[in-house]
Amino acid sequence: MPNAMDNIEKYQKQLLEQTQKLFRETPISEATTQAYLATPRHCFVTRYREWGTKEWHEVNASSLAEHIQTLYANRPIILFGDDDQDVPSTISQPAFVLRMLDLLQLKPGHKVSELGAGSGWNAALMGHLVGLEGHVTSLEIIPELAQKAAETIDSLGIANVHIVAGDGAEGYQNGAPYDRAFFAAGAFDLPHYFY
Repeated sequence: MPNAMDNIEKYQKQLLEQTQKLFRETPISEATTQAYLATPRHCFVTRYREWGTKEWHEVNASSLAEHIQTLYANRPIILFGDDDQDVPSTISQPAFVLRMLDLLQLKPGHKVSELGAGSGWNAALMGHLVGLEGHVTSLEIIPELAQKAAETIDSLGIANVHIVAGDGAEGYQNGAPYDRAFFAAGAFDLPHYFY
């Protein structure tokens, strides 16, 4: 009988295969693939709900097995917000995340600023890509999510990722200048210099 770890590996690899097929014309790089395999998505979700439902699910060691298939589905999952018309935070669709990371062309030693930490998964993936000589600073406006993301990053021993609770509308000077910036947050308006 397969154990939970076997199922995690099965669904993690299945999701990677789906992503590779989706982007067969522009394959996901080996570096991003390795970051994905080294940074399990399920470690970053302790509570979620799916689109079109009101039911929240708690994920912990004893319930993990029943949530693995959902956590490794190629779709976003709601982390915060009870109204599907106004969802402040999700853990983004994995294929989309991996493609965006490839487009960033992160290199070891890069310093990255991310706006919208959410679960911290994307920041952790970038942390893997920039290596120990690089650094990722990720801002999250929702204090509860920032705290949980920081706790997850710490519990996994990821030393080159810093989660900051706060509004990133004005950027974040500590650690600047950055080699790359990643915008993973919703916005109702953009400053005039964006359009």
